[in-house]
Amino acid sequence: LCLVPLETIVFVNRFAMIFTGLEVIYFLASNLLVPFNLAKTAYRELAQVVEVYGLLALGMSLWNQLVLPVLFMCFWLVLFALQIYTYFSTRDQPTSRERLLFLFLT
Repeated sequence: LCLVPLETIVFVNRFAMIFTGLEVIYFLASNLLVPFNLAKTAYRELAQVVEVYGLLALGMSLWNQLVLPVLFMCFWLVLFALQIYTYFSTRDQPTSRERLLFLFLT
């Protein structure tokens, strides 16, 4: 590419960008209904479990499959990341050094 004129490099770059964009659009279009089908299947299975065993059994099965604990863990990790972000975004203000240690201990 060092010996190619600048106009050719610009043309190759535009072609690559258009080709990549078309690939992304094709991938998104071909997998557009995958989340919908997954949600429909999950709803159908949940409806069957609730119909046969009830809501308590559904809650117990979700707890035993670690769905709810992972959800709680994700919530606390997001909250922790938000605390870290707010600490580092406001560190220009006069704060003590113990604040970061207190944040990690919390």
